[in-house]
Amino acid sequence: MPTDYTIMERSESSYPAKNKIPFYANMQLTGTDAYRLPDHMCSKFTVQANPVNTGYIYLGLSDVSSSKHMFVLSPGNSVDFTLYNTNMIYVKGSANDKISIGGEL
Repeated sequence: MPTDYTIMERSESSYPAKNKIPFYANMQLTGTDAYRLPDHMCSKFTVQANPVNTGYIYLGLSDVSSSKHMFVLSPGNSVDFTLYNTNMIYVKGSANDKISIGGEL
């Protein structure tokens, strides 16, 4: 299971009624298994591979691998998703690789 992930949100009272509420999370992978992103309802989100990672991050469904994936992120790169929950995406990388997730509720 990945470590060090926390969902942070800004309160609704901080934003005018028409604006979306931002959130973010950070994850550190603990092995080479595929990990599901944290469960968080949203309208869209971005996943970024940490610039100091040593290898690629693969994104996809539960069977994601280096040969079966939607996207491959090299260190520092990111990809945007328009999905209703972050937990629809799985990530696979190397132990100690990190990713950041940010989006709108």
